[in-house]
Amino acid sequence: MEIWKLVSLYSRVSPDIVHQVALIPVFYGSIAAIITKVPKIVNAVSGLGWLFTSTGILAGAIRLLFIPLFSHLLSNPRSKNIVQNPEDGSLLVAAGVPQNSLTLIRGAGVDINKFIPSVKKLDTVNVVMVSRMLWAKGVHEFMLAAKILMNENIDARFILVGGIDLGNPTSVPIKELESWSKRDGFEWWGKRSDIPEVLRDADILCLPSYYGEGVPKVLLEGAAAGLPLITTNTPGCKEVVQDGFNGILIPPRDENALAKSIRKLVMHKNLRELMGSNGREKAIREFSDELIIGQTLLLYTK
Repeated sequence: MEIWKLVSLYSRVSPDIVHQVALIPVFYGSIAAIITKVPKIVNAVSGLGWLFTSTGILAGAIRLLFIPLFSHLLSNPRSKNIVQNPEDGSLLVAAGVPQNSLTLIRGAGVDINKFIPSVKKLDTVNVVMVSRMLWAKGVHEFMLAAKILMNENIDARFILVGGIDLGNPTSVPIKELESWSKRDGFEWWGKRSDIPEVLRDADILCLPSYYGEGVPKVLLEGAAAGLPLITTNTPGCKEVVQDGFNGILIPPRDENALAKSIRKLVMHKNLRELMGSNGREKAIREFSDELIIGQTLLLYTK
């Protein structure tokens, strides 16, 4: 069992601080850290994910059991808890987590020297979505928006990048992705480890997510790469995109709004370039690795 593996590890290493990232590692790790009496626990709750955002019966039943225990673990006096957006902080406070245990650090940072703007060489506009292939990330809306625009003969390629997540109940079936990728103008590239290269070939980055994000890493990477961003007006996503400045915010689950926004950016190169430049400046100013790491290290000394 993972908890006992962590108990064994923490007992053997006897750390002064443990830093645990993401919902399940925070849950398992906090139990292990309390059992082994780790002096300081830093929990980075990087988005509340499917469990907190799904309206399904299964997720609702799990929440009834999970949330009281999770909030109890985060309320440990030795715990410092990081949230990536204010809405997640409010949800945790409502669940009983002390406000003074929470620190807002917007995202995990981005390497602004690794993700850099590039000169676009092709006339055809590459519209890219990089994500795990989950319905809740907005994959279906991206597919439908692509279909709308392909039927209008818009001069663009629609590219999905990301792997299947078989452990997630909202994972997109591979047959569906393979079927879509046979259409002219639509491509699924699967899982890629060279995301900086992928973004150098992109002109527009989309993430129409309603998943329960913290601050999506790919939006930070897209901003640093000088791309205009299209994403939903939802917690986490709207932390990165200022509507009309470095991208466009749309309602969740709205393929027509997504298609309209993509069409606007495809048709106006100058607007793409302006938003991309604004996004690069915003990434440097607000989301660089150096800045985020500095904010995180401060928690180690408090």
